[in-house]
Amino acid sequence: GQQQQQQHVGWILARWIDAIVTPLLLDVLGGAGAVWGFSEIVGWRNRATQSQWSWVARGAAGALGYRWMQQVYDFVQHERRGQQEVQRSLDRTRQQQQTPSTEQQQQQQPRPSTPKSYNTMDRVSSPDVELADLQFKEDGTDDGVPVANVATSG
Repeated sequence: GQQQQQQHVGWILARWIDAIVTPLLLDVLGGAGAVWGFSEIVGWRNRATQSQWSWVARGAAGALGYRWMQQVYDFVQHERRGQQEVQRSLDRTRQQQQTPSTEQQQQQQPRPSTPKSYNTMDRVSSPDVELADLQFKEDGTDDGVPVANVATSG
């Protein structure tokens, strides 16, 4: 009960962190830092150009941040659709539990009574017994011995 709910909340939290926080750090801040660091490595950024490269890194962060916001929006929409689908599934399950299925309804209906069968080994030799009336035993054991519905004439 409560442990499953905590585990579910943990999975939701992990999914949101993975979809929002991780890309923010790696893609947006990491991308801006990569521009800043690469410009220094190749010698483009020095004391004289530090201000310009600061703006270039901010521009990279802005462009990557815009892309990140689109991804967050898509993630939130996906989560909403998922929640709606989960809710629809739960509603269908509840409805199925409240309404018996066709199979359950058939199981609840009384079975039609079958005529009493007699074993042919009892030497039933009535002329009223037809071959079409031969059946197997009702208890499920046929042993290869047919049983007959004996129709007796009045």
